[in-house]
Amino acid sequence: MSICISIGHGKTTSGAYDPGFVYGSMFEHEVAKKIGRFACDFFNENFDESCEIINLNSDFFLTERIKHINSGKFTVVVEIHLNLNGGEGVEVLKSRNSSSLLAEIICNEVSMSTGLANRGVKTKVTKSGVDFYSIIRETTSETVVVSCGFMESLHDMSLFMSDAGQKKIGEAIAVGIAKYRGLIQNK
Repeated sequence: MSICISIGHGKTTSGAYDPGFVYGSMFEHEVAKKIGRFACDFFNENFDESCEIINLNSDFFLTERIKHINSGKFTVVVEIHLNLNGGEGVEVLKSRNSSSLLAEIICNEVSMSTGLANRGVKTKVTKSGVDFYSIIRETTSETVVVSCGFMESLHDMSLFMSDAGQKKIGEAIAVGIAKYRGLIQNK
């Protein structure tokens, strides 16, 4: 394995379910699972590297996901999330210490393929200057978090609410990863 698609939220350390952001009847974790499944399936069907999806059934809480990722079999990790509270479009978060290339390629690919606004590559750090997100800070692989849009944006939500839109986002993520890895589509 070299590529990991991780689904944000899901199981908590207590075993409870964390849906992530909730907007009306839409749960971030549930939408991210569908996008992630489309991304991983498309990648496995079309490229000569393999992709594994984790946390699809809410089976890993965050520290378990990080431990699994750090098992040494992944070179690239993409965790799928959605945003809430103002805005439109896709953005990709990366480590303050890593290259922007993977994040830029995925962000551009998702924006171009879907029509989502391109909010660009971002970093978020704590007051002490370390990466804010554990999945970015504690993994040893090249790791990015793809925020696929805003749940309360009518434009973004029009993609999230349909299988066709979720598939379009997922496939764009897969193509972005493949471009970063220098892979050529088999078909």
